[in-house]
Amino acid sequence: LIKKRWKASTNAGATRPIGKRCAATPATSHRTICWRLSIIASTTSASRMMFAFSRDRAVPGHNLWRKVGRNRVPHYAVIAICVLAAIIMLMPSV
Repeated sequence: LIKKRWKASTNAGATRPIGKRCAATPATSHRTICWRLSIIASTTSASRMMFAFSRDRAVPGHNLWRKVGRNRVPHYAVIAICVLAAIIMLMPSV
């Protein structure tokens, strides 16, 4: 029954099923780019905020989080935010 519908729909010019598509559509590529940029932006803003709070000594472990590298990036704050995001992502939903 499914194969008959597929053959009928291909003659009508309908789109292929998701599993049969070889290349990504422009909309999918756009969504992927936007998704990646939003992850980068949220990680950057969260690590900068953690750095600012640790600079004011308002975060536990502030001596570690406020260290910056040669290129003025708070590497330890970025790593902490990424680890926290991974932990939250892997937690089972209730």
